[in-house]
Amino acid sequence: MVDTPLWDLTNKKSSFNRGYKEKEAFEQIKNLLTHASVMAYVKQNAETRMTTDALSVGLGTILEQQF
Repeated sequence: MVDTPLWDLTNKKSSFNRGYKEKEAFEQIKNLLTHASVMAYVKQNAETRMTTDALSVGLGTILEQQF
C-alpha cells in the first residue's frame, strides 16, 4: 500500500524518522488525491452528502455527489 511508510510513523514502538520513503509516500498520496478522476466541480442542484469525522488530533470531511 502506498501509505504504509506513513502509517509506520504512528507506531509507538518505532521512532519518528521521516526519510525518503515517507516523503515519497506523501507525494504519491497527494498526487492520487488531487488527480482529475477524484476531484470534480460541485453540481449546484445535485443531491449532496457531507460526511465528517473528528478526533483530538484532527478532523476531516468528505463531500459526495453521484454522477
